[in-house]
Amino acid sequence: MIGKMIKDTYRIYDEIGRGSVATVYLAKDLQRNRVVALKVIHPELAEESQFVRRFQREAKLLARLDSPHAIKVLDYGEEEDRAFIVLEYVEGKTLTAILEEEGALEVEWALSLARQVGQALAHADEAGIVHRDIRPANIMVAPSGLVKIMDFGIAKGADLSRLTAIGVLGSPHYLSPEQAEGEEVDIRSDIYSLGVTLFEMLTGQWPYEADNAVDIVLKHLQEPVPSLREFDEEIPSEVDELVQRCLAKAPEERFRTPGELMDAIDRTLRGTEGRTPPGMEVALVGQTLGQYRLVERIGRGGMATVYKAYQPSLDRYVAVKVLPTYLAHDPDFAARFRREARAIARLNHPHILPVHDFGQEGELGYIVMRYVEGGTLKKILGQPLALDRTIDILAQIGDALDYAHQQGIIHRDVKPANVLMDQGRWAFLSDFGLAKMVAASVQLTKTGVGLGTPAYMSPEQAQGKPVDAQSDIYSLGIMLFEMLTGQVPFDADTPLAVLIKHLTAPLPLPREVNPDILEPVERIILKAVAKAPGDRFQRVSEMVEALRQAAIAKGLPEEEVIPEDLIEVLEEEELEARIEIVEEEEEPDLESLIEIVEEME
Repeated sequence: MIGKMIKDTYRIYDEIGRGSVATVYLAKDLQRNRVVALKVIHPELAEESQFVRRFQREAKLLARLDSPHAIKVLDYGEEEDRAFIVLEYVEGKTLTAILEEEGALEVEWALSLARQVGQALAHADEAGIVHRDIRPANIMVAPSGLVKIMDFGIAKGADLSRLTAIGVLGSPHYLSPEQAEGEEVDIRSDIYSLGVTLFEMLTGQWPYEADNAVDIVLKHLQEPVPSLREFDEEIPSEVDELVQRCLAKAPEERFRTPGELMDAIDRTLRGTEGRTPPGMEVALVGQTLGQYRLVERIGRGGMATVYKAYQPSLDRYVAVKVLPTYLAHDPDFAARFRREARAIARLNHPHILPVHDFGQEGELGYIVMRYVEGGTLKKILGQPLALDRTIDILAQIGDALDYAHQQGIIHRDVKPANVLMDQGRWAFLSDFGLAKMVAASVQLTKTGVGLGTPAYMSPEQAQGKPVDAQSDIYSLGIMLFEMLTGQVPFDADTPLAVLIKHLTAPLPLPREVNPDILEPVERIILKAVAKAPGDRFQRVSEMVEALRQAAIAKGLPEEEVIPEDLIEVLEEEELEARIEIVEEEEEPDLESLIEIVEEME
């Protein structure tokens, strides 16, 4: 077939796959100048007129299937007794190849992939289509992490008994009991096959194994489903229960629809701690987003996963923060993300981490920032810091917060993990506005808790109320408590219990934790974390100045002055980053460019 033309339109260049029903070729659509995948039905099947007619009916139906998680059908037909179907060509790896390379996957990554498959099945179910052959070999994972399902409905026209007899049907490991018995199937059969696939992703093994296909099918029909925890005790019981329900022998005992399954996956990922479900953003090392090659995962929180990435155009490393994929399901997110990211990128302050770029690729929204080698403030905590070092860091972060508040931007997630320390002394505050972006698309708990980090969250933010600068001041006060004592004031077994303490429990006295803390400094902490916003400092600068005065009264040296040459280098880099952002906008703001150039002069 290599070199042949189909319909005077598709030139075949290479064979890229062979399955139970068809051979797949890499081809070029000469009319539209695009690369496609050409699937040619095996000759022994093409000889069966009934199969060809049913195949063509299915192809016509599949051509109308519109799902971001299903490979699109572009054309179909028959030539020289060869039935064929033309599909969009997707770069990536099959899930089979990924499992062969990596073995069992992380729970969150496996559930994310399963959820995307569920999304494709939901779209198919709406169109009245049953896949009938869900398995890793038919699941393509693009470099961005986007899942695409292949071969929708292609097995429907096959005589399953005949195919089994001649060994063309393929692995029996994914067949639902009703499909194995030749009964009529619906979307619940696909949910069963997806359950087997998820079992394999989590354990690296099939639930049933035997020496021959017949014995494997009998086990699907008769034997109880093994527990995932027999293979890996660290797999949460909630995940085990989810897979067990997918693999129920009776279709009516499974999830009724893919939507129900996706909801269950989301609930499982949230767990008892109210966490937002992560997605494919957690496992992208080696992939490319825009012009950024992700080389190492360097951090992960409730709102994003952070990668060190290489930008070849400027020969530099950057930090790429990838937002959760579930945000893409919010139809308003794209516009809001662009609006908020642009506002954050225009923040111009020497202690705010510069934003170089932002964008979206598939379901992934990402923000590109300066890469800081020194790590975060969180890494140096765990024991009390000296007061002069604490004031030096807090003054830098406080100045950044005051500037942002003057621009009308509230941080909403002030904490040591969002303070980056460059060269061990220059502090950058990162993640401005990220909590606001995410919070508009999701509620973390049924009680309406706002999005942030429980250990540092103000009482009003914990209650889901509107927040202002005083909320950031409260979080900064908690951070000050931790810097001087080596621990956060409130701790509990669950995030919700921590939030309740913020709302109701009095703050432990800092001097009882660390007797070396000065009494005036303790009063500053108590004022900063007052339950009522009106009882706190009204500006961050007031809090920082009070700390300075307390230190001077004690006879400590005033804060260390950072060398002017270091300030100039950092400020120049930050201004250049702002120029990049403005120039890349669809309608560049010339006034902003002029303003930045004047600042540089």
